[in-house]
Amino acid sequence: MSWISDKGFQRSGWKLCPVDPRESMKYVGRFEEPHEPDEEGEDYKHADFVHHVYARDASLGPASPWPGLEMIGTWNGTEAGGSRKYETWLCAGEGCGQ
Repeated sequence: MSWISDKGFQRSGWKLCPVDPRESMKYVGRFEEPHEPDEEGEDYKHADFVHHVYARDASLGPASPWPGLEMIGTWNGTEAGGSRKYETWLCAGEGCGQ
């Protein structure tokens, strides 16, 4: 796991924040899953049905953990005879934005 500081010293000490791995990824697009309200007529959180897709070069090493972000597949690129490997990531939930 990678960590960075919040660029300041606090009275209680350093506050560490995880590095957002999406900064090193290429945003592919957004998919909103169609859904119905539950049996009591209440709707779930909108963010639970919105999925964001990202791609990144696998040679960057392992990605930092992030809430709602998971690798869903790998594929080989077309350049240099398909020798470069890429990863596809899916992010869902409140930590991924709208």
